[in-house]
Amino acid sequence: MSDDDAQLELPVTDVHIHRARAERLRDACRRAAIEHGYSRCAEELDRIFEPLGHPVSVGTLRNALGDHERNYVRAEWVPYFAALSDEVAEIIAEASGRVLAAPRKLKPEDELELLRDRIRREFGAAGARLVANVGGRR
Repeated sequence: MSDDDAQLELPVTDVHIHRARAERLRDACRRAAIEHGYSRCAEELDRIFEPLGHPVSVGTLRNALGDHERNYVRAEWVPYFAALSDEVAEIIAEASGRVLAAPRKLKPEDELELLRDRIRREFGAAGARLVANVGGRR
């Protein structure tokens, strides 16, 4: 007998906690989409997921983040919205029993090095060229 066999259903409190978190997550994603712009979000999500056969239009995004029957936020969108919104990331962390750490205050030279590294990672060769040319010839 496995642990899964011992409990046939979630306790009522767990059901309500999961539903409440799901509602908070959808609301946080909606606020992120409003702030970032529905059109821009839909375009970026479509660029990411359309090649996989999961297109995203502005209408799809609005319906999924609204309160419409049979339109749901796709789980594949959650990392995208977590990158846009600390609130989304905090809800995910909370669901796993964790808390996001407050940003630490960095010395300017450490912050600059992190920024350079992030530009290289995010933008590849173009980012590396940009970092290499900063402070150089104009």
